[in-house]
Amino acid sequence: MTRLTRIAAAIATVMVVPVYAASTPPVANGTIYGGGATLPVSAYVGGAYLKSNPAKRLSVTSTSAKVLEADPADPKSLFGNFTVNGVGGDKTKLYKVSYCGTGSGLGRNVIRGTADATGTCGDYNGNPTGFSALTAAADFAGTDAPFSATEYNSFATGPRAARVAPVQFPAVAASIAIVYNNADLGNTTLNLTESQICQIFAGQITNWNQINPVLPSKTIKLVPRSDSSGTTFSMTNHLSAVCPTAVPNAVTGFQTQNTFTGISGLPAGSVPASGNGGVVTTVLATDGAIGYADIADGKIRAALAGGQLLRHATVSIKPDVAAYTETVIQRNADGTPKIKNGAVVTKLVKYKAQVFKKHDPLKNLPKSVALTSVGNKALGANDANGRPTLVDLTPISGSTSGCMQLVDPSSYAKPAINAKKGDYVQYPIIAVSYLTGYEAGYAAGGDTAKADAVRALFKLPYGISSKVKTIGSKTGFAGLTLTLTNAPTGVTTGSALVDACVKN
Repeated sequence: MTRLTRIAAAIATVMVVPVYAASTPPVANGTIYGGGATLPVSAYVGGAYLKSNPAKRLSVTSTSAKVLEADPADPKSLFGNFTVNGVGGDKTKLYKVSYCGTGSGLGRNVIRGTADATGTCGDYNGNPTGFSALTAAADFAGTDAPFSATEYNSFATGPRAARVAPVQFPAVAASIAIVYNNADLGNTTLNLTESQICQIFAGQITNWNQINPVLPSKTIKLVPRSDSSGTTFSMTNHLSAVCPTAVPNAVTGFQTQNTFTGISGLPAGSVPASGNGGVVTTVLATDGAIGYADIADGKIRAALAGGQLLRHATVSIKPDVAAYTETVIQRNADGTPKIKNGAVVTKLVKYKAQVFKKHDPLKNLPKSVALTSVGNKALGANDANGRPTLVDLTPISGSTSGCMQLVDPSSYAKPAINAKKGDYVQYPIIAVSYLTGYEAGYAAGGDTAKADAVRALFKLPYGISSKVKTIGSKTGFAGLTLTLTNAPTGVTTGSALVDACVKN
């Protein structure tokens, strides 16, 4: 290469350096404030916030493509990519996103006005009181448990009533993994059948050698969530749907709810822990432990805790069946046995082995999960079998009908079955998380650009960029392919739903 061509190559290299590589990041037009659900935090802002000590609850995206210590959000996360690229890809319209992982309950309370977003977000050593936002009403919130009818109806008489009504949009799906710690397994991955999972969480299987007789005797120490949690809601949604028909041992009595109570109380020796982080920390520190956790967040926390490996089980629909033969009596048309030479006629029938897939929460969650959502519905009381019911939601006066969209928990409590194989088509224990906000009031003082930015943020789950690396294959998170029912007139897509429901 000549000196001239080297200079030309160097110039070409400089020319393709993106603008965000400059020492001073572009100035944002403003900040969109939100918080709430912790389950989708890794999808929304990445896991960089956990690297601080103590771990911060608050993440703020940056207009730079670098992870900044002061603003620990991953630029390749859903919200981080939005900030770097601007509203609709317009880099003159850059908005930061501030997200505080408080838990779903506080997220909904801020939206309906029983808590204020101006409260302190803080770190994981304390309890948050808000989102550390500039105004009492946040711009949005995340929740894994959808609004109840009571919560929705209280909005009309609360301090946020001028914002017309809440809106609720399904956003992402996430795998909930069965996490464990047993030194006797070494590097062998634990596989559990649905029946075993049901029996473990019911306290009917209490020793590891009941799972596998080859294992030494060791008491199982169950690690459920001690707090009210959307993760627990989705875990019990699965248990109450699957366990009554689990093979070979059915279990009844589970209730779909935000707190884990087992069937008739927690199994003896349980070690409840608060938050996803609490479960992960307890499982890592407790030999013999089995718990449940959001797998994406759990893996990040474990890696940062001295590089420890958080092990998760694979899940099978039922036990494998070895090949076998059976002697079958041959019968006449009237059902009587056929007789030949004074003996009953029989036939030796050979059955092939049945091997069921060991579904992994990272590898076997598809990039997108197809679900149907319905408008003007809320969760009602559980039925006699512990399954959640849906009740009608009357839209608040003056609001747009169909803007409170709900995915029936029964539709994702267990996956579809491949009829030919009699097996699940995907990993079976998943949660659905929502984004929620207001129908109006985003253009305060005539700031329509802010309203446009908020609408763009709500639309992010319905057109996930290929540059987003926190949702999709092997991340533990999946996008949603939504079929909308009872939506606003003429609305058939998620983006159109946002446009119809979120006004200036």
